[in-house]
Amino acid sequence: MITKKIQGSVVFHIKGTEQKWVVDLKSQEPFCKEGSLENPDLNVEVAEEILVQLMNDSLTPQQAFMKGLLKIKGKMSLAMKLAIVISAAQNEAKPKSKL
Repeated sequence: MITKKIQGSVVFHIKGTEQKWVVDLKSQEPFCKEGSLENPDLNVEVAEEILVQLMNDSLTPQQAFMKGLLKIKGKMSLAMKLAIVISAAQNEAKPKSKL
């Protein structure tokens, strides 16, 4: 399960806004939602258009970091797994089938 791989929480701060998104992959029931956490393991500051590119897989977290398009503060071991965190967020954001 992905929570065993990651064991962390990430808050994405959208530059120029007060908007924040949480991806929590250390609780028993992982979640992705708008909001904030008291003490996330990793904070990522990113512009909205860059976050969209990350979510659409047209830009990798490594490319964005190397280009200075996102700022990271917190556990670097979790930052190295940011692609997995974003993939988990993509899965959570997809509508669930009601069969």
